[in-house]
Amino acid sequence: PTRAAPPMPPPSVGVTAAAPGTVPIEAVRAAPQAPSQFVDEEGFVDPRAKKESNKLNSLTGGYGLKNAALIDEFCPLDWVENKDFARQGPLSPGQLVMVSRSDGSVKFGEVVQKIGLFWQDAWEVVVTKSPTGAPGAIRKEEGVMLGRPKPDAIARYLAAGGPASVAAPEVIPFDGSVNDAGYV
Repeated sequence: PTRAAPPMPPPSVGVTAAAPGTVPIEAVRAAPQAPSQFVDEEGFVDPRAKKESNKLNSLTGGYGLKNAALIDEFCPLDWVENKDFARQGPLSPGQLVMVSRSDGSVKFGEVVQKIGLFWQDAWEVVVTKSPTGAPGAIRKEEGVMLGRPKPDAIARYLAAGGPASVAAPEVIPFDGSVNDAGYV
């Protein structure tokens, strides 16, 4: 026994027939669209959008970042574990942390959220930002690998000039030969 195709709904008023397998453009235009936070129900830009976009572009906490000015900046090389920072202790979203980067440098980042199962100590961390202060790259890190700067160390760092007071670490040249052990 062959089955008959289900009955087609009656065409909507103002909708023209389209080729089989396609959707008429009028139907697409008439379909409800996902709401935008900056567009009101009539399709006009919400007057709050300007205020919100200015807030988002702020370099001092824009895009929900509490430490936007310090993200992706070098940490002082003379900081000592358990004196200036710790690797143990609680973490929470918005907390400033120290992240070891793949190039060997240590830079500041900000915890975004806890990830993984409840018993895992895994976190998403913003490690770069755009010139407007928006989050850039986000890495997944184990909590024990994140340095937690102590408040007095941060105060000394900022009093010394903040990011301008820390020079980039020296890069040791590598000539690529098998005899180069990486020592200077």
